[in-house]
Amino acid sequence: MTIKLIATDMDGTLLGTDNNVSRGNREAILAAKAAGIHVVLCTGRPLPGIATYLNPLGMTTDTDYAIAYNGALVQTCASGTVLLQHELALSDYARFYDISQRLRVDVHAEDDDMLYAGQSPTSERTRTEARLTFIKLAVRTPDDFARDKRFAKVMFIDAPNKIDQLQAYLGETIRSEYTIVQSEPYFLEILNQKASKGNALAGLAATLHIQPDEVMVLGDQANDLSMFDYAGTGIAMGNAIPTVKARATAVTGTNDEDGVAQAIERYALR
Repeated sequence: MTIKLIATDMDGTLLGTDNNVSRGNREAILAAKAAGIHVVLCTGRPLPGIATYLNPLGMTTDTDYAIAYNGALVQTCASGTVLLQHELALSDYARFYDISQRLRVDVHAEDDDMLYAGQSPTSERTRTEARLTFIKLAVRTPDDFARDKRFAKVMFIDAPNKIDQLQAYLGETIRSEYTIVQSEPYFLEILNQKASKGNALAGLAATLHIQPDEVMVLGDQANDLSMFDYAGTGIAMGNAIPTVKARATAVTGTNDEDGVAQAIERYALR
């Protein structure tokens, strides 16, 4: 089956350990776009957090798309127009804020362009998250918002042992009501139950009249697995965790070996 859409994770996949897109990966993506293939960037970051990569990849129009916040938002790259969204309510932030106070774990909520830390002073990890994703930082507890406020995600960010303690604390009831993603030892992300990269990709592909077996995905972490469940072709990076490799159609090179380019050339441009 001809590949009509390529969806690639960013960190650990398209980006090298230096946080840059290699020349080989960039040229492969531009070649895919020139061949009429949609290329979609899929990330846990907000759209501003990947803006620096869009122009070099030729993703500068509103027919270029990004899946942000691990599937909470599907947006056009040029204007940021939201096509699909699965957000959290203020009551959700309040629920997890209370847990953060109980366990003394740092928490924040994010919308499309702001990070709201739940505690002051803010931690170095929280400030780094805001800086790396190019969004503004403010300290706000749930009491500071109007009742109709919506968020893309709530995120716990703290020392790995505290995140492990939090994971043990969260019961099955909470886990059944949300999508919970851990992409790093010091992160735990809380999303709308319907939010995942796979669901977002399925919705976007349907909008573009593209079938699952016409989609190729690339990833390395657990938050990419839902894409592998959806797509006809799933390519794990050489540096991917074992569960991703086990779910994949094939394994490509690492993120420092132009693994994305290798996969595009072998499976999409053949």
